[in-house]
Amino acid sequence: MKYLLWIITLLFVSNSGLSQEENEHHEKSRLKNVVLVFAGSTHIVQSGINMPTFGVEYGHRILKNIAIGGIIEYEAGQHIIMHQANGEDVDITRTNSLLIIPTVYYIVHHLVVFSFGYGLEIETEDNLALLKVGMGLELQLKNPRWIVYPNVSWDHTSHYDGIVYGFSLGYGF
Repeated sequence: MKYLLWIITLLFVSNSGLSQEENEHHEKSRLKNVVLVFAGSTHIVQSGINMPTFGVEYGHRILKNIAIGGIIEYEAGQHIIMHQANGEDVDITRTNSLLIIPTVYYIVHHLVVFSFGYGLEIETEDNLALLKVGMGLELQLKNPRWIVYPNVSWDHTSHYDGIVYGFSLGYGF
């Protein structure tokens, strides 16, 4: 964890202020495709459990401020949730979930990115529909093809809610 914080700090420092000319150059040379690798945590609101979460994300810019793509995440671990079903309390056990979410992105000023997706959470006992709403900051490094993307999202299923937070490292092409 200590090394991850050092790496993140170095990445932010290397993203020092750009001149107006460099900003215009980056504006013209915006890349249409970005692939991101995510590492973070999912906090399950109802049970209070935190689970390590890893994923891959892809975005393809179709307009200046709109991109489409998808998110694949893996939530490692197990949690038990009390759920009301037909007036009775039912324990639901979730173990090692895989999330597959087609996503639409709205980019504000090439920095703030909002994401909206609806997909599937696949698990050994039951599959659930999943709504994901998120926000991230697209921070370019000195090489404009590489970005750091701190982000947070809210995941909602019919049984529970999760807050996902972490960092992604991305490459544009």
